[in-house]
Amino acid sequence: MKKTLLSAILFCFGALSISAQITITTADVAIPSKIIYQVTDSTPTVSVGTALATSQVWNMSLLKTNKNDTLSFLNYSAIPNAAFSSSNLVARQGSTSNYSYMLNSATGLFTLGNAATVDFGSGPKAVKQINSPCEKMQVFPATYATTDTNNFTTTTPAFYLGLTVSGIFIDSARAKSVVQKTVIVDAWGSLTTPLGTYNVI
Repeated sequence: MKKTLLSAILFCFGALSISAQITITTADVAIPSKIIYQVTDSTPTVSVGTALATSQVWNMSLLKTNKNDTLSFLNYSAIPNAAFSSSNLVARQGSTSNYSYMLNSATGLFTLGNAATVDFGSGPKAVKQINSPCEKMQVFPATYATTDTNNFTTTTPAFYLGLTVSGIFIDSARAKSVVQKTVIVDAWGSLTTPLGTYNVI
């Protein structure tokens, strides 16, 4: 659940059209009621290039559509969850009941955690993942050479599983992950996709 949500979150920044090196701020994050359409190329033939301090040109116009998906943004009040009461933005993956609870502020975009309904084979179960402290998706303002380190723990509180595996009944499950993450904005320039050309970092 988390891997899908987190990869999708990278696409929540709006398209920017400035002719020089850009700066991303809180105003560039998708707002509630915004729907972002995503596509996946399962056999890409493009290269991400290398990190350079000078303006670069990336041509990814050959990307193809193998899978379509959406990322919908909602107000916290539309899908409240007491575990993430300081959230002011919620992202929903496709038509699923998978939600990422975020905080968009002047200092960054943070993920407080995730909530989903998942079927592990014994029927739908409500599952939460809580980040402590919050996961920093991006600090603001972000421009070339912005660097940030974020160490956090993701905890999935125990939930009833009720599943038999190889003759063994598993009553409940829980999980804990310790994450050490560094984000470095190491390039900037112009990116061409099948949808158009955009200034990016």
